[in-house]
Amino acid sequence: MILSPIILLSLSFSLHAEPWKLPEIRLPENRKHPVVACTAVELERLKKAHKGEGPEHAQVAAVIKRAERSLTHPIEFPPRGGQHNRWYQCDKCETGLRTIDDTHHQCPLCKKIYTGSPYDDVIYSRKHRRLMGRMTDCAWAFAITGEKKYAELTKKILLGYAERYLKYPYHNAYFKWWNTWMGGHLKEQTLDEAVWLTHYVAPSYDLIHDSGVLGDPDHEVIQIQLIRQMLKTIAKNPYNKVNWQSWHNAGFLWAGAVLGDVEWVKRAILAPKNGFLFQLENSLTDDGFWYETSWGYHFYALQALVDLAEGARRLGIDVWTHPRFKSAFILPLSYTMSNGRLPRFGDDVNSTAVGHAHTNEPAFHAYQDPAMLVIMPKSPSWRSVMSGRKVVPTPNVPPMPSRVFKTSGHGILRTRGEAGLAAAITFAKHGGFHSHFDKLSFVFYGYKQELGVDPGRAANQAYRLPIHLNWYRGTISHNAILVNRQPQRGTSGKLEFFTANDDYAAVGLSCDGAYRGVAHRRILLMTPKYLLVFDNLESKRTKTYDWLYHNRSLTIETDLKMTEGMPGDEFSGSQYIKNRKHGQTDENLRVRFTSRGLTTHLVMDSQAATVLTTGDGPLHSVTDRVPMVMITRQGSSARFAAVLEPVQGGNEPTVEGVAVKQKGARVVVSGKGWKEMGTLEIGKDGQMKFVVEGKVVLE
Repeated sequence: MILSPIILLSLSFSLHAEPWKLPEIRLPENRKHPVVACTAVELERLKKAHKGEGPEHAQVAAVIKRAERSLTHPIEFPPRGGQHNRWYQCDKCETGLRTIDDTHHQCPLCKKIYTGSPYDDVIYSRKHRRLMGRMTDCAWAFAITGEKKYAELTKKILLGYAERYLKYPYHNAYFKWWNTWMGGHLKEQTLDEAVWLTHYVAPSYDLIHDSGVLGDPDHEVIQIQLIRQMLKTIAKNPYNKVNWQSWHNAGFLWAGAVLGDVEWVKRAILAPKNGFLFQLENSLTDDGFWYETSWGYHFYALQALVDLAEGARRLGIDVWTHPRFKSAFILPLSYTMSNGRLPRFGDDVNSTAVGHAHTNEPAFHAYQDPAMLVIMPKSPSWRSVMSGRKVVPTPNVPPMPSRVFKTSGHGILRTRGEAGLAAAITFAKHGGFHSHFDKLSFVFYGYKQELGVDPGRAANQAYRLPIHLNWYRGTISHNAILVNRQPQRGTSGKLEFFTANDDYAAVGLSCDGAYRGVAHRRILLMTPKYLLVFDNLESKRTKTYDWLYHNRSLTIETDLKMTEGMPGDEFSGSQYIKNRKHGQTDENLRVRFTSRGLTTHLVMDSQAATVLTTGDGPLHSVTDRVPMVMITRQGSSARFAAVLEPVQGGNEPTVEGVAVKQKGARVVVSGKGWKEMGTLEIGKDGQMKFVVEGKVVLE
């Protein structure tokens, strides 16, 4: 994905161009439902699409079809509330379970059978979600068709939950008897209760409110025994910046709207320590990144902010115009890599800028910015039908440039060579639970493939298991540096310099807080053919420094004579490394990561008694393996100069070696016959220039 100069101008839009005036917060007079699920105009578009044909009709027809099927299936409420997917793993093997039936769950590796709570409750959560989905489908089907059979089923499910809500035992995801504020009755967290209130309960009630199938006693039961009880549950667990509170706020506004209670709406937007406006001003960086610096949680929190903004808009309250909001939608465009995905930082799996129609469509509707067309779905969606957007081809735009985002703490390097090389590096402030101990780590892309990887999080959300802290969050799973084989402390890095043109790009970063008494400087320099990574570490005491790199491939090879096993004692995270081998050399190291049709060549500079360890570690799970290297040096200081060069097919790499000279002031990359290909010169002031064939090409 690529951006035009016009788009870049949009990206540089001042976040504080003019004072923003808060609109008056009140509920519409002469309220007629639906009041928050959609406007009269939006509902009319859905009805028109249903009567028409083509892809817009298909979107609406799919919901009606699901609703029709729901009428033929019995309504079965689970015996208790649901539980978080974090419990659906084998405690021993740390991998996701397979469902045999509602009460039997098997580890695919050791074959152990799990039963009872919390494993059954994870399945109950999925059953609740399906039942809630049926309810919401039928509510929309009624609103679009006017057929009361759909409203009747929605009524039955709403009343069923109203009857059961407080009868479902209070529980939480942490199984702490004293934790009486974080959990719920229907779900295991106030977070998820708020999500379901926003997405299912409030809109379903809103859509059938005036259907005629609900009598006064029904309204009273739904409002008092379900919606207000859910509000009471959520409200007892206030947060400030956390993504939980964004969902709490969305639930407050949607529930307040359908109840006709403006105080909940005001609380959702105005609460001084955690309301919507507080979230925009404190939880987003000036660049527009959610503070947890994980794309998965950026979009998760953003979805809640959008749901609130859309609900408010339908009440006549426009918060879309807040000057910090737009950047959260534009920012992912600049991060998008050549494979169409966003670099994994923090607890993320495989996010994309274009995969979030739920958030992108309303934002485009609000801003009407042509720059956003590249993140719009390529075919009609439910949201595009509601907004009236006609799907048009994505515009052709020029290549995306290299950039640094100072407040978000990331650098993006790109070149325009045949390989389409790109890298992203993080120096972001540690963002809490969903952030990782990974300062100055990087990811690497070439030939539209992810090569050097960040693990993100386990696909099965193994947050409670040792593997999450010791591997996924730990330093060892990142393309970073370990000191004394200990994970980093939570900290932030510092931008030293950034320079780029069409063919070359470089960023210099420092981090002195990850390890006490250790100063780390890292330079990434991108050329059309390779990425140069230079690290300088200084300490007053002798340390062990491990340079780590993980590359997605099928095999890993080296010409060095290797011995089975890994030298030294086990350390945090090392238990997850398999197929270990090690060797020692005083010369340049060469490692090859080979997959189908592509080989990534790693060349490391020489230093006496350098130890190479190879193996593989988990990516999305303990069975999804990625080859890795750990290059070990000891001393009070250490330098590492590495070149990563991907080549296609059986082509030979152009880089023969790399050397550090003049006490770290020069890094020389050599080709065949040790002919100098490029020289990185580092001045005493920390500035740099890159010289190719006697010509300065970057400074």
